[in-house]
Amino acid sequence: MKPKIYEKIDTQMHTISRSFEELEMLRHCGVTHIISTIYIPIKLTQAGTFADLIQWMLDYEIKRGKRVGLNIHPAIGIHPMMAPSDPKILELAIRSIEEALQSKKIIAIGETGLDKGTQEEFISFKRHLEIAKSNNLPVIIHTPEENKAEITNIIMRELKKNKIEEAVIDHCDLTNVKIVLQDPRDEIKIGLSVGKRNLNISDAIKIYKTYSYENRYVLNSNAGSDKSDYLSMVKAVEAFEESGLNYKIVQKIASENALSIFRGILSQSDNLLI
Repeated sequence: MKPKIYEKIDTQMHTISRSFEELEMLRHCGVTHIISTIYIPIKLTQAGTFADLIQWMLDYEIKRGKRVGLNIHPAIGIHPMMAPSDPKILELAIRSIEEALQSKKIIAIGETGLDKGTQEEFISFKRHLEIAKSNNLPVIIHTPEENKAEITNIIMRELKKNKIEEAVIDHCDLTNVKIVLQDPRDEIKIGLSVGKRNLNISDAIKIYKTYSYENRYVLNSNAGSDKSDYLSMVKAVEAFEESGLNYKIVQKIASENALSIFRGILSQSDNLLI
């Protein structure tokens, strides 16, 4: 039997930390689109640093993807672990996001969210939700390794309070999936980050088979500068198929659900063959 071919969309990767050769391999493995988010392992102390990172994303990363036939779509936000302590620095960085939105190249706001749940993270998170709401963009939201259920409850309350209609609650596991699913809307997606620091693939399959809401899941590698497997999303799609799931369900998880929430993918994309 001829193997099925799936279009694959990695809904979060920190591509600025990945090599050109890795991007080539991703394209070879059938990945057509990557949502790229900013993360460097420092707290922002200079707003100019963040402005330069945004410019890198909007210019160089998009061009780098095109050189290998990949559509790299920037999502722009201040990762909660980068959230500055100085409110003036935060507002200058937020201004950089608002200015960058004029380029029409930004597909989502984020990665934002909460990690330790500090006041500075919370203030930054709320500002990102305001920008997403006013610009009609989806939000990519980080959930932490520790206190995941408690912090996810806070995140979900804030989404409701701020009337956010489209979001990916990322890095989900069995401790918080049910919390996200209490919101019945299809466009509040569950992000399954598979890789060395996040879910292993067998647990991702277990989550789906426990809570089989086929319109709610998206996959990503969350690959960046730390321990990660840039091909983990590709491997997960193969494993989902091998687990016996119907082709149409696997295709939803591999790409269709991502296309549903990240509407800008199609308008920004080149015509790529799988």
